[in-house]
Parts: sequence; C-alpha cells; structure tokens
Amino acid sequence: MALAGSVPQLPFSLETETAQSLQAQQTAGTLTAETLTRAYLARIAAANAEGPAVQAVRSLNASAVTEARALDQERRRSGPRGPLHGIPVLLDDSFDVEGLPTTAGSIALQSSMPSDDAAVVAQLRAAGAIILGKTNVTELNGVFDANLPEGYSSLGGQVLLPSDTDKTVAGSSAGSAAATSSGLAALTIGMETGTDVGAQLIAPAGVAGVVGLKPTVGLVDGDGVLPAASSQDSFGPLTRSVYDAAVALDAVDTASVDYTAGLSPSALVGEKVAVVAGGTGPYPSAVASVQALGATTSEVALGAPTTRPSIVLREFGQDLDTYLTGASGGASSLDEVIEYNAANPVEGLKYQQNELLAASSATMETYESDLTVGRAESAAVIDSVLSSGHDVIMVPSNSTLVGIADRAGYPVLTVPAGEGTGNAGRNPIGVTFVGTAGSEASLLAAGYAFEQGHSYDRRAPGVTNPSMWRCTPGGSFFTGELCNPGDEGEALAELVDGVGPGRSWATLVSQIQSAKSDDRPAIACSLIDALVSNVGRSGRGVPATTAAPITTEASRLGAVTGCAPR
Repeated sequence: MALAGSVPQLPFSLETETAQSLQAQQTAGTLTAETLTRAYLARIAAANAEGPAVQAVRSLNASAVTEARALDQERRRSGPRGPLHGIPVLLDDSFDVEGLPTTAGSIALQSSMPSDDAAVVAQLRAAGAIILGKTNVTELNGVFDANLPEGYSSLGGQVLLPSDTDKTVAGSSAGSAAATSSGLAALTIGMETGTDVGAQLIAPAGVAGVVGLKPTVGLVDGDGVLPAASSQDSFGPLTRSVYDAAVALDAVDTASVDYTAGLSPSALVGEKVAVVAGGTGPYPSAVASVQALGATTSEVALGAPTTRPSIVLREFGQDLDTYLTGASGGASSLDEVIEYNAANPVEGLKYQQNELLAASSATMETYESDLTVGRAESAAVIDSVLSSGHDVIMVPSNSTLVGIADRAGYPVLTVPAGEGTGNAGRNPIGVTFVGTAGSEASLLAAGYAFEQGHSYDRRAPGVTNPSMWRCTPGGSFFTGELCNPGDEGEALAELVDGVGPGRSWATLVSQIQSAKSDDRPAIACSLIDALVSNVGRSGRGVPATTAAPITTEASRLGAVTGCAPR
C-alpha cells in the first residue's frame, strides 16, 4: 500500500474497465495516469497477498507513480503518444524489466538481475504504457516437473483463479490471467510455448474469463525473455476486450499492421468459419452466434497431431543457458538451477524437478528432424482446413488444436463465451479462434465481431465469486461486512478512518446505491449500519471525532437509499 500512497476512490470497477475506456477517460480529463496507477497499486495491495490472496503479482515497479505523473505532464504538453499512453501494464515474471529481478518463479533466480528491459517492455514504454511490475508464473514457464501444479512456483507460491479458487489456473501465465481478470492492471503480457510442456497463456485466459492472444511465433521479439523453447515461444496480451488485445499487439509486434482497422461488428458477414462437431458449455451457442452474425459454418474433422516427440525439453537447456549469460546475481545455467534446488530441497523440491533433469541430459540426435517435421505436420492440420475454403477455425475451449497451433507456430485467440453450470457454476469458458501464420488481423476481426454480437457479457470475479471479493475495495462487489473475526464492518471503516466525509462519502454513496439498484437492499442497509456501528471504536474503527458528521451523513444516506440506520 505504501507505493500507492493515498488511495483514490474511482467511480468504476477496476475488474471491468477496459484499456480503451481508461484511455477515453484520460483523454476527456476525468482521469489521470497517476490516479489510475495508484488505484491499481492499492488494489494489488488489497488482493494479492492479503484479502483474497490470489498471489498473481510477483514484483512491483517502485517508480510507477513517478512515471505515471511524467506521462500526465507529457499528455498536457503534447497529447498522448497513442492508445496505451498512461495505461498500467503487468508482464509475466519471465520478461526483463530493468531494476527488477527476472525469476520465472525459481528460488535459484530470485536475485537474477537483467541488464536492460526486454524488447517488449521497451516497446510498451515507447507507447506510453506504465510498467506496474511482473506477475507470478508456473516455475520456469512450466518446465519443471509433471507433478507441478499450474500456477505454482517455489518462489511465488500458488496463483489462485479469481472466479473459483477450487479450480485450476490452467497454465504458466496464471498470474497475468488472474491479474487481468481481477483488475490488478489494465492488461498483461504473457507467453505460450505448448500445451504438453512449457508456457501457456491461452488456457489461463480462457478459465479466467479474459481475452488471450498468442501471435505467430516471431511476430513479437523475444529478446530479454527467459525462454522455454525459442522455436515455439510466443508472447502476447491478456486483456478484458478484443479491442485492447489489438491495441496491445500494435504496440509490441514487429510488423507494420494496424490491428484495430478491421475491427467491426459486421466482420463475420460473408466469412466461412470451420467448426467441429459436439462441444460442451457455450460452444453450440457460440456457433449459433457466428451464424447469426452472417458467417457460414461447416463442420470439419481435424487431423491428428504429429507423432514427432516434443522439442521443448531439448531446447530449454541451451536456450536458458544462453539467456542467463546476460543476467547477474543468480544461477548462471540450468545445471546450477538444478544444483541450487537440490541444495534447498524444502523449497526447491516439493514437486521434484524431473523435467529439469531430463532437459539437462537431453540428446540432440533427432532434434532437427523432430523440429522440422513436427512443425510441418502440425501446420498441415490447420492449413488443410483453411485451404478448403475457410477463413478461420473456431473450436471449443481446451481443444487439441491449440497444441497443434503451438507446434506449428500459428496464432490463437481465445474470447470469453459463457459460464459453466453445476460444479463449474459461474466459471468462465471461452471459445478459441485459430488461423494460419500471420493471420492475427483476421483472428482479431472475427473475435471482435463475435464478442460484440454474442449474447454473453463478461462478468467480473467480484460478481461470480462474491464471497472471495466482498472485502476488497476497487472491484465490482464490495460490502465491507464482517471482514475480520470480531469486526463489524471494519473494512468499510478503513475507507473513512482519519479522512473524513470530504473524500470518501461519494464512494460510499455510490457503493450503497449500487447495492440498492442491484436489488441488494440488505447489503445497502448493512453498509450504513456498519459505518455507524464503528463510531468511536478503537483501532481501525471510525474515530469518535468524526461521530457527528458520520451520524448526520448516515441519515442522509438513509434518505438516498431508503434504508434507515439502526
């Protein structure tokens, strides 16, 4: 909370506001980058290690507020650099950020410092984005041991799924997906290698209910990123809208393409979309939506994945060793990582490290053949469908086609499409668009039209999982009720402690009115009761010196909401 300083009270939920909307508010002069940055830092402090403790964020940029203030001044002098000017961003803790260690969740790399920003980070800064910090990843981008849970690392602990802590976070960019979903940054940048072993951003985005884009391999520069396998590593955005994903790709790609140019609600009119038979959850309704939006769909049978062995472990050792030559302060090779873990087994070997050992002893006899043939056979599965007259392929969440696209180096886009029922009740589920190399603009156009025309509106974790988020300000559901043992509304009282009515009453009124309008009168009334009951209490309770204004204001709030304080 110290980095945030004074905590801004915003008239919107950080869980739902898109980068596009945040930029519009800054352009209109109703929001500043400094205020927004402070709000995100406060939200991280309240939700990351305390409160819901989602463990999404690994490290923070201590200069973020200063950088935001400078960007505000630049905006006033000469206008914004572009759509990411003043927009706070988090990245996987695999991307080098000058001044922050790049650990990839490894205790052996906890002090490993880069010499400079990664290429992606430099591009984001050039676009005017604010680097808030870095997110937790599955240890070493998912190359560690088959027993290691997704989203777990020896240094960062276990990332939790904001919408349901009982469910898997599904991949290495778990922290970035959780941060985007729960409003800890405007957008994040993650990494995808493969669904068998290595980094993943598509699956985590899908289960977190956000948009995830994995570009064609090579489209985004991987310089300064701790690798899994350089021939398959791809780096892309996780966002709350398809438009935001297009803007983020504009900022970090190596091509001269305006990915927002083709975004239109009518982009699917006349398109031919390949679909697959069956599919559970929202997939059948997604197919119906695509048809209603003017596309022609036809069912196809997808070819089998290549039988060539994965090349990830064979590339990992040499790629990691090459990367570590540019860092200082931590292990300098894969073998040193293995040795450090073995020397610190309580932290380092909870889930063993068999994949690291396999990578260290990997032989390269058939590597070139497996790389070339595996990539070609994977590409053929997708190209054979597209060459038969289809513009894009749409498959259900968790389709094997994602892994095939990863091996081919082809782009993938996931877009929220619905929620589960029963044991998966309220949990987000996405649909996935797949294309050939360099088809990002077409995928984004199709995804945008689907997003705009499909009947599902993304809901924030504070709404789908309110019990976890009700004591965390800044989101879509905050009551401040009984947040600590023995408390009566003390989380709410923190908002006014030592501040007085001049700075926080508007927020309280907004929260109470929202509760009332959402047909939650009991919550609206309890907010008022919690406020009044804390008058004169010690500790975090409302000081007695503010008793008179609180009592007066509570009566006014009662008139506004129809609730009368007890």
